[in-house]
Amino acid sequence: MNFKKEKEKLYSRNFTKYGFDMNVFVSVVTALLVLAFSIFTILKPNVSAEFFANTNAAINKNFNWLFVVIMNASLLFILFVGFTRFVNIKLGVYTANPDSNQIATIKILHSNVDWSELSKTPSLSRLKNNQLNNIKLFNDLI
Repeated sequence: MNFKKEKEKLYSRNFTKYGFDMNVFVSVVTALLVLAFSIFTILKPNVSAEFFANTNAAINKNFNWLFVVIMNASLLFILFVGFTRFVNIKLGVYTANPDSNQIATIKILHSNVDWSELSKTPSLSRLKNNQLNNIKLFNDLI
């Protein structure tokens, strides 16, 4: 595989003037969505509050299982990458060098979970406190 050719193809549509290196389509769509939601929230605060509350309730009611599956899959993926021969896979640019050791990398990836907020989710409210404490202890040990 010719990495140079692939890299040129990947970045050929990027806007690179004035020190930027960004995909214009992704940047414009994201900016428009943020602007639209901001304007909607400012102009119609009551309607937007009701809309966001209903959306939040619908997501919590219908997709709780997905959150649990994604959290478990993420943990398994981190452990798989961290303790197998794939530990040397670069998770950034192909020229990147690791700044830390294996355990520190796993800790960094796993420490983004806010366990106090996670324990408040309806899907995990059935877990006993000692189970959540064991998960917290595991997080602190890594």
